[in-house]
Amino acid sequence: MALKITLRELDDVSIVTLEGRLVFGEGSNALREQLKSMLASGRRRIVLNMAALGHMDSSGLATLAAAHHGASRSGGALKLAALAPSFQALLRAIGLLGTLAVYDSDAAAIESFQK
Repeated sequence: MALKITLRELDDVSIVTLEGRLVFGEGSNALREQLKSMLASGRRRIVLNMAALGHMDSSGLATLAAAHHGASRSGGALKLAALAPSFQALLRAIGLLGTLAVYDSDAAAIESFQK
């Protein structure tokens, strides 16, 4: 299944829901462009809901890292929500788990912006 990206706004937080596969090619490119567009339009608080993400390759990981750095450079933050344990283990193994903020749910990620 190709990557499906759904966007919704809640106050000043953008919630991007990912469904399918975040892999090299159209999927990672589409997400990269979506996030760049959001940052360019002033959306600085972004939550990626990954509950329905079935697969992620190294290109997907690179997209997440680049999105984190892009959000940080523009004065914002990117937070991951509902990340499967296998993806958390992968992020831990490559040293990104401490860099990327991971929360159990959208609500927890959104609440973290208020702190």
